[in-house]
Amino acid sequence: MKVTIKQLQALFKYLGALYPMIMAFVRQAEEAGGSGSEKLAAVRAAIERVWNGSVALAQVWDGYVKPAIEAAVVIFNIRGIFKKS
Repeated sequence: MKVTIKQLQALFKYLGALYPMIMAFVRQAEEAGGSGSEKLAAVRAAIERVWNGSVALAQVWDGYVKPAIEAAVVIFNIRGIFKKS
């Protein structure tokens, strides 16, 4: 199923509203430790508990949500906010 422009607009607005919460999930996962894939799975599980967007999370995870989280983690690593082990 394809995502329409209207759905994308709603998704970006929704992700913007959820951004502080998603970043809190990312920080919690980082503090909990584990491998990168384990942390990402924990973040996704946390997001799934609060997700009620007009588009299913599974439909937009790989193309929009996961890359945004990965980009934030890269920035946190570069800035020294997260320490690589």
